[in-house]
Amino acid sequence: MERNMALNSRSTTKADLQKTLLQRLRWHILVNQLSSGTKGIIWRKLHLRLLYASIPTTLFGIFIFGSYLQSLFLQLDGQSIATSNLSFLTKTQLHWAMQLTSGEPGFVFRFIAGLIYFLPVFLCSFFTCLFWERIFIRYFKHESDGSHLLTSTLFCLLIPLTLPISYSVIGLSFGLVFGKLLLGGAGRYFVNPVLLGVIFLNYSYPGLFGLKDIPFQLEGSSSIVELSMQLSWQFLADGGVDMIHNIGRNWLSLSLFSQSGVNGIGSTSPIATLLGMLLIYYFYPKYWRVPLAAIFAAAFSSLIIEYAFNSSVASIPWYWHLITGQFLFCLAFIAFDPAVMPISKFGHFIYGGLFGSLTILFRVFDQHHSEGTLSALLLTSLLVPLIDWVIVAVAVKRKKFTRRLNAARITG
Repeated sequence: MERNMALNSRSTTKADLQKTLLQRLRWHILVNQLSSGTKGIIWRKLHLRLLYASIPTTLFGIFIFGSYLQSLFLQLDGQSIATSNLSFLTKTQLHWAMQLTSGEPGFVFRFIAGLIYFLPVFLCSFFTCLFWERIFIRYFKHESDGSHLLTSTLFCLLIPLTLPISYSVIGLSFGLVFGKLLLGGAGRYFVNPVLLGVIFLNYSYPGLFGLKDIPFQLEGSSSIVELSMQLSWQFLADGGVDMIHNIGRNWLSLSLFSQSGVNGIGSTSPIATLLGMLLIYYFYPKYWRVPLAAIFAAAFSSLIIEYAFNSSVASIPWYWHLITGQFLFCLAFIAFDPAVMPISKFGHFIYGGLFGSLTILFRVFDQHHSEGTLSALLLTSLLVPLIDWVIVAVAVKRKKFTRRLNAARITG
């Protein structure tokens, strides 16, 4: 009888293992591992809380981008804008932003100047999300998860605000349709749709994400000098830490605002991003494993590479990696996705550790996409089903070993 019970428990364990794998690979209902521990996630509440957490980063990024526009427009004049071959929307944005930032503008005028570039991209992204969701609700019987505002906001924070509207619509449509809606909607995808859309644009149109091809660099303008004075990861990788010190900046000052927002205003202020991460931790206290593992893995990988290799990029200290580029923003808002994260607590450590380590590896060894954060997070997300499978398989073997050990003790 004991043998029959052991066989039944063994078959039940195998069935549970297959069920868990099907949940990850066929996108069935997820088990909530965040705060309450109950089955199922209230996706509307989750998206709303993440939207609240992204408000500091959004507001500060818009203001920093408006301040950056002021320094850029010192090189331009109204005549050069009128005679350029730019689109009507770009000319209008340039004209009004120049009017607002002329002279010594205050806080409000700089914020409005940044808002002139943020609002068109945000509205087009919002209506793109709404359009595709209504299509799948009507024809494929999906349920709305209320992610329009959050998806639009995160997408606008990861792409250049100077990106043509048509490209932003194409990128977000690709991420939503192929990364989320075709797989079943909320909780049934394995790559964040915002991440997939930005990666699609970054690899399909890489020139749009560089400093040399931004639309408002007019002919005859020396604004590239002003752009170089605004720190980005590429600027740090090319010039090293000494170049940052030469322009009168240090690590502490860059912790407040580090970049101009050319490649996404979500990475302008590490402090604002940390504030958003604290809000997420307040709503979901059990989320601490992923960011802790990612930061420690990034620091450890950077120290090893700095010791093993001799190059300008490898010699950058680990704490500079944390505040530059999109690492901190992606760690706070993109990596935190219950549909993508592993289902176990130990899997959260592996997930965060892989993300931090791969980010450093991509930054040091990939010269074509030196920022590396988005590529590292994409590869980590694709490895999550394998992480879940390994952890569940190990747990099953441990249960088998414990059961056999108990049976031996009883018979002995």
